[in-house]
Amino acid sequence: MNTEVQEASQNQRWLRLAVQNAFPEQHTALYGVQLGHNLEEAWHQLTSVLKVSDDELTSAVAEHYGLDLAELDSAKPFATRLVPEEMARKYHVLPMGEDGNSLVVAVSDPFNEEALEQLKAVSARHIITQLASPLAIDNFITANYSRALRKQTERLINLDQEEEQALSEEDQDSAAAQLGMQILRLGIDRGASDIHVQPFAGGGVIRCRIDGVLQRIATLPSTVFHALVRQVKALGGMDPSNDRKPQDGQLATTYQGREVEMRVSTLPCRGGERLVMRLHEQGEQVTLEALEFPPAELAAMLRIIQHTSGIFLVTGPTGSGKTTTLYALLDRLNQTGINIITIENPVEQEIVGISQVEVNPAAGLTFSSALRSILRQDPDVVLVGEIRDAETADIAVQAALTGHLVLSTLHTNDALTAIPRLLDLDVPAALVADSVIGVSAQRLLRKLCPACKRVPGETQDAASELFTEITGNPVGALATGCPECDYSGYKGRLPVAEIIEVGDPMREALVAEKTDLASLREATQGRGRSMSTVTADWIVSGVTSPDEASRVLGGRFWRELCIAHDHPVTTLPPLATDARTRAQHLPDILTVVTDAEQETLLRSALDSIGLLLSVANTIEEAIEKLRRESSIRMLLLDVDQPGIEARPLLRQLRASFTWAGLPFLLLLRENDEETGELLESYGVSDYLYKPFDATTLAQRVKAVLSR
Repeated sequence: MNTEVQEASQNQRWLRLAVQNAFPEQHTALYGVQLGHNLEEAWHQLTSVLKVSDDELTSAVAEHYGLDLAELDSAKPFATRLVPEEMARKYHVLPMGEDGNSLVVAVSDPFNEEALEQLKAVSARHIITQLASPLAIDNFITANYSRALRKQTERLINLDQEEEQALSEEDQDSAAAQLGMQILRLGIDRGASDIHVQPFAGGGVIRCRIDGVLQRIATLPSTVFHALVRQVKALGGMDPSNDRKPQDGQLATTYQGREVEMRVSTLPCRGGERLVMRLHEQGEQVTLEALEFPPAELAAMLRIIQHTSGIFLVTGPTGSGKTTTLYALLDRLNQTGINIITIENPVEQEIVGISQVEVNPAAGLTFSSALRSILRQDPDVVLVGEIRDAETADIAVQAALTGHLVLSTLHTNDALTAIPRLLDLDVPAALVADSVIGVSAQRLLRKLCPACKRVPGETQDAASELFTEITGNPVGALATGCPECDYSGYKGRLPVAEIIEVGDPMREALVAEKTDLASLREATQGRGRSMSTVTADWIVSGVTSPDEASRVLGGRFWRELCIAHDHPVTTLPPLATDARTRAQHLPDILTVVTDAEQETLLRSALDSIGLLLSVANTIEEAIEKLRRESSIRMLLLDVDQPGIEARPLLRQLRASFTWAGLPFLLLLRENDEETGELLESYGVSDYLYKPFDATTLAQRVKAVLSR
């Protein structure tokens, strides 16, 4: 390309040069015409001034520069997977297909060096350009990428079908909504408390919070991700067209005879909106016994709620089970002769025989205003969802002092600091002494999976060894992982609580204005076990593990354990360094390969670009690995191996929701008769013919991940 043409590319001079050469007799018509910098506008100007058709102008430009004309209607649908739609629209290019190791691309500006470099990088191929007009390219971009999106969406919503089925037009319109329902069903089946849909790596990722820990369920292409968010917003009563401000909505559904309510929240962030659905299943009221509190803590709570007046506070962070515990207490108190009223935001579980009030700040119904009105309803027991301001705290204390049993929550780290928190809310120390009858702080610990937990052998992990060193007691069991627990090693949760029953020493300290933590701690000495002590008992009995204690209670668990056993204090959870080391060595790419030489080549190629490989020998083993190793970002599938048939393998891949939307690179024989059908029918991200070298494979993998 000559220097003059390179400079002209920025202001359409290259286009004017071609026109002047092709239409010399109409040269004068161009005098005074200033072509727009927008290529589509300039193209339209020229066809209008020269009185020629779009095709005639395209042919003239192509002939002048010796370019081939693009036959846009012959573009291969698979080619759209090699160039993101956003890039195609930005540079007015349409991927057409392949010619050997080159990608053929229709362009309207053949001298846009930036576009050509970007296309080369994203496709990991040499670029061959053909010419087409901007308008024609734009129309085909819309048509071809829409068709690709429909096929991708079908792949995601037909996950439980063995054979391919085309969707009707009506089904295609609701594809994202069907995908949302599929995700919801899976979340309910796995017992998820929350479903997160958020932007990730140019697309979206779906994660479910199961037993308090987020687990990746699927990844989604960008277009499918945005369509899903819009559909859920519409179903949840939100404005799907407004993605610039946070919104809240709600949904309700029935599934296998179960009623499930969902609170939906959206938040604008970089890359799109993140959406969280909080699931709550309506069903039988949980009992205190079903919550599995240790006998000592259960007895303490039963003693506290036998009081006819006073405040009982349950503290802990969001998601620590405070509301569930309060509902269980109400279930125990719920009798014909007792009038119970609750104030909640929102009402999470309907309880027969109890009047439940949902706050509505927009209508002036706040915790404090509702509590004032409730006290005129002659209640015996009042539940206040949360004491969050001085006014609510003052009214709750007055209610307790006038003969009501008040149950409520506070956000504090432990039971004892609930007292200073009330003082910070301007409740006088003397009134705290007269009104507070007990405080409980709790967390939720995952239980070891009963199907796969193992008795520790001679070698243990660092956390277990430190636990034994500090306490002198052996660890009861360790996590392993199996299909029953989704390879997490844990299944279900139980509460761990520390409960303070306020007695005379505490009241005397408060009346004497001894409100510092040291004085309060001295006043409660011997009146309850710490969460760390309770957790240690669960560890020795094999119910949970030291690793789980570290995850939930952090360094506090080890410090309190050291103090209780007169051991030099460990200030940080063990494995903090080890965990970081493990994170640096988690696999990025998963492959199914049976040939040792092939495996060596794959590892060499990926190591050169800083990626780690996880190898499976069968598709079943690969599915297990993917469920266990949430760091996997891409799949490498070699369908040219003994004993592996491409079609059944890809069908099985398609049927696994865990793999939905995850990009994968297909390795196959050149001139394979099935190649075209495989690429079009099974959502392949890219492919590479064998044999190949490590450099080519590395470039292709980087290109797929960059899309």
